[in-house]
Amino acid sequence: MRKIALSSESGLDLSKALLEEFEISTIPFTIVLGEKEYKDNVDIDIDEVLAYNAKSSKLSRTSAINEEEYASYFSSLLEKNEEVLHISMSSALSTSYFQAEKASERFSGKVKVVDSKSLSLGIALLCLYAKKLFAKGLSLVEIAEEVVKQRAKLHISFVVEKLEGLYKGGRCSALAMLGANILKIRPELYANDEGKLVAGKKFIGKRDKWIPSFLKEKLKKMDNAGKDLCFIGELGIEDNYLDEYKKTLLDSGFSRVESCRLGTTVGSYSWEGTLGLVYFDK
Repeated sequence: MRKIALSSESGLDLSKALLEEFEISTIPFTIVLGEKEYKDNVDIDIDEVLAYNAKSSKLSRTSAINEEEYASYFSSLLEKNEEVLHISMSSALSTSYFQAEKASERFSGKVKVVDSKSLSLGIALLCLYAKKLFAKGLSLVEIAEEVVKQRAKLHISFVVEKLEGLYKGGRCSALAMLGANILKIRPELYANDEGKLVAGKKFIGKRDKWIPSFLKEKLKKMDNAGKDLCFIGELGIEDNYLDEYKKTLLDSGFSRVESCRLGTTVGSYSWEGTLGLVYFDK
């Protein structure tokens, strides 16, 4: 079987252990804090970003990877592999897909880039779907086409407890943030078919109220869910909630449930108190 490297950006939010288990390579985003630049998950992590954002009037920002960086990265992967499948962050959220696509044109069909139309653990789940296809003898183009089809079955959504990050990032108004804080409104954000983040259902109350409500709402919509694997994405959620959440999902029929701490790409805006769920329909 030919060797295909499976690849994405650092924003797919898998732990080092899971990246190694699933054999996914990543290229780091550049994280900018004021005048200083850092490589995501190399010389900065989410805790440092959260600390900076809490005390600064301006949020940290993520700098897109440029074409030359992608070209160098793809070259390094091809030293040990015959082909590369790279699943990129949604083109509606970052220019990374376009830069990666330009870079891929240098490699005579050996590198194929897919727009995930998603982010975070949604990208991770698409990567794992692609990995299952590697053993079927499909061409790189055919694998990419199947991943694109699978996007329509992907569900990813997060509930955000604190709106300060969204406000500082210009993604909600001061009035919306104030109202949400006073009334304890917890908005759901999900990736639509265009790969954009849009508002969904609103949940209300403290964590002992909104977390069970969010899970109950998700379970209502899982009649057609593929039960191989789902991801829980979280930032600053206590273990007792996560353990109960995971148990409920396993009891509903999922073979495997992985809880992953969200990284800088989502965490810069969502802050602590964020909980999400990612899975495929059949």
